[in-house]
Amino acid sequence: MPASSASSLMFSPLKITIIFTQGYNYFMNTEELENETDILEKLKNGSAGPSMKFFNLKYKNNDNEVFRFSALFPEQSANPMGYVQGGMISAVLDDATSVVMISGYKGEKAPLTTDLHVLFHRPMPLGEARIEVKIIKLGNRSATAEGRIYSTDNKLVATLLHSAQPVDRQPQ
Repeated sequence: MPASSASSLMFSPLKITIIFTQGYNYFMNTEELENETDILEKLKNGSAGPSMKFFNLKYKNNDNEVFRFSALFPEQSANPMGYVQGGMISAVLDDATSVVMISGYKGEKAPLTTDLHVLFHRPMPLGEARIEVKIIKLGNRSATAEGRIYSTDNKLVATLLHSAQPVDRQPQ
């Protein structure tokens, strides 16, 4: 790499952002989606992708602004200190926010994640957790949702800001 190119690369040590560029078609195939009117109801009825099954992610209810889920972190999600590993917390929040975005687009679009920004507030014990998701924006070119995860004693453990590009469902 020429010296002039190398000097133009700047990295900020103060902000760490995880960037993914994968679609979320793992959730269900087209036939399953056409047989289900709402992805939230599908999740409520126990139909989910592999990571959602691992976390036993369940849709509970919503009040038009806040979508509520429950999750269960098994022993396999522990870090060396015995708490839930941060990547596991990020993954379950990614799943919950993705489901709400897919539902908001009536199953016609999926969130192609452009940015996941997670703030960890305290350690998460293994076991049950409560998740709340709010849609910030569902547009034609971008979508944003916020997910919050709480421990069984109702303490905020982590907050995720999920930004995505809505993409059309792939024809099968």
